[in-house]
Amino acid sequence: METILLCGKSGGDTLTETLVSTLQQYGRVLYAGEQRLQHEDPGSPDFFVREQESLPELHMETGVLVFKTGVRLKHSIQIPEGVRCVLNSRNHQTAELLGKMKISAAACGMSGRDTLSIASLDYGSAVLSLQRSVLTLGGKLLEPHDFQVQVEGNAGPAQILTVSMILLLLGLDSGKGFRIL
Repeated sequence: METILLCGKSGGDTLTETLVSTLQQYGRVLYAGEQRLQHEDPGSPDFFVREQESLPELHMETGVLVFKTGVRLKHSIQIPEGVRCVLNSRNHQTAELLGKMKISAAACGMSGRDTLSIASLDYGSAVLSLQRSVLTLGGKLLEPHDFQVQVEGNAGPAQILTVSMILLLLGLDSGKGFRIL
């Protein structure tokens, strides 16, 4: 089971709904939030998505940690080596704090400096550009490349980028593109 931890203000954006819907294409999802626990499919989950406002003490070997806006961070945090971090490049406060602690994070945004950006955007589809090599949870090195994303929901550019980065870090194949729901 792969763990995805979403830290920051809950509600008000479509990231959680988009992520859970999209992951359901690839397996069973167990979601736990501040007010909700959801597991609709019988059997053991393939993905565990946890959402909370502050960063908990992490005792896990691998996983994806997404820093949403409004996350409450201490001035010193410990991120296990196998945990991959993701943030929106507009989340300047968190990026600055992670930089001071020498914790790398995949930045998602519209700039050439970002790890993942949008090369083109059209109604219902986008071409995303992985601009830097990243290491998946399974230890595979993904080289820079472009890939197609079909969008079938209310996701905006920030959600498309973040969910796509999570899928890449989980080791899902972008060769045939992703469907973001």
